[in-house]
Amino acid sequence: MKEITSKYKKIKKLLPKPIVTKLDNINKERGGDGMYTVRNSPYGTVLLEEITFKKSYNSDWEKLNSIFTNGYRVILKPEVYFSSEIYKGFEDRIIVIYRNHSELEKFPYDEKCLTIKKNKSVSGFVVVDIRDMDSKKNNSIYLGAKCIGRPDMEFATKEEILKIQLCNLYVVSKIENVFNYLSDDVVNLLKEYQNEFEKTKLFTDNENLIKFTRNNSVCPDTGIPLRFEDLIDGIQESDEGRDKWMITTTKINLHHVKKRKPGKLNHNHKNVFFGSAIGNTLDITLPPNDPKSRDIMIQRLSWQYGIEIK
Repeated sequence: MKEITSKYKKIKKLLPKPIVTKLDNINKERGGDGMYTVRNSPYGTVLLEEITFKKSYNSDWEKLNSIFTNGYRVILKPEVYFSSEIYKGFEDRIIVIYRNHSELEKFPYDEKCLTIKKNKSVSGFVVVDIRDMDSKKNNSIYLGAKCIGRPDMEFATKEEILKIQLCNLYVVSKIENVFNYLSDDVVNLLKEYQNEFEKTKLFTDNENLIKFTRNNSVCPDTGIPLRFEDLIDGIQESDEGRDKWMITTTKINLHHVKKRKPGKLNHNHKNVFFGSAIGNTLDITLPPNDPKSRDIMIQRLSWQYGIEIK
């Protein structure tokens, strides 16, 4: 993989900035709130629910140690922590989170146990994150460190992130009209990259990648051909009256063929590919076994996003 990585780095320096940004953002997860980190590397500290710890990892601390080498915390309800002895002595591996006022009354905690974040390290094991939706009472509380880590389903090692980037440069190189927009030198390098990449196991053992780039690169969810223009200038048009800087939706973004679920490490090079925003919208809003509705939505959304279906 060393040679293909070297080629990837060389090509990336010559690509238009929007494409470089897309590739670099593979190393960054969106979202985050409260104790969940915003724009954090996927290989940082992991936060996983107790049910995931039990069902997916058989309550095996050593298994977690071997997978999440940059640290992890198992999230517990106060009643679970205070009524069970199995988590005592593992306070450096858990977060006890209070989500309502009644829990504070039933299970008072020592303030010394509140999480504190200093530099990149986090100490303490209690977080209070109560979100009171009654604006008149305004009883919302957040106590403890914020931005502690990421959900376990978004975890990936540095090596795996690099593999995803290598695969998606290949996706870019297989976009139908890509060579029309690049200099001859870059085109030749991309063609060399294609030939060398197709000899690696990253390609030969990757059924999804082969499927989505058989002729030209297509969206994993819709089969719509990807367009180079949408990588370069792919900001979705906003509603009238909304400033362009407020828009965050782009026409091409990352897709997970298999959805990310707790206990399933689906953030990997056989599952993560560039696709259209239409596909992600369909994936979120429609049930998977409703082809008629999906076809209708593809037609409507392709018109909205300005993408022609061939």
